[in-house]
Amino acid sequence: LTAMNSSAVSYTLTNSGVWNVSDNWNPNGIPTTGDVAIIATGRSITGLGGTSPTITTLTIQGTGALVVDAGTLTVSGVTTIGSSGAANLTIESGATFASTSTASGAYIFGGTGSSITNNGTFTCTGGNGSGGTTPIFQNNGTVTFTGSQQSFNSAVAVIQGTNAALNLNSSSTTPFGGSSTLNASATDNTVTYG
Repeated sequence: LTAMNSSAVSYTLTNSGVWNVSDNWNPNGIPTTGDVAIIATGRSITGLGGTSPTITTLTIQGTGALVVDAGTLTVSGVTTIGSSGAANLTIESGATFASTSTASGAYIFGGTGSSITNNGTFTCTGGNGSGGTTPIFQNNGTVTFTGSQQSFNSAVAVIQGTNAALNLNSSSTTPFGGSSTLNASATDNTVTYG
């Protein structure tokens, strides 16, 4: 787990809109280095507003949604996408989502109907995660996992789109654990392991 600094603030999205509008968050402000961002159920971030924040923890609750439209969103601690409910994370073409934690359990992905749609770049540089009731990871861009941990465990359905790249550069011998599945039947997609 990543320790929070003493000046870290936990922000909850109370008004849907872009990331860098302080009135959208409670308390009033903008999550930045070392902070916690919680996207409340029924709320959505429609873009980063030209910023590239690095935060400690990201939680998308229930039916919350986050679109990384440009730039990079970096999470140094735990990322939770819908531990219950149909939460959604979308990374647009040209944008990047990066999980830099090396801890086991660095990401939790999984209420029924939860999804990650990657049209850009998704990187995870260490820790493993868990899935819930068959969340869907739709990759239409580039996904890279590195480190020694299992990339997907539990019950994640990974679907490769046309021209997508999935790089499992992990020393783990079981990148797909539990009942996770990989569908790589789309045209010109690649899966690299090792």
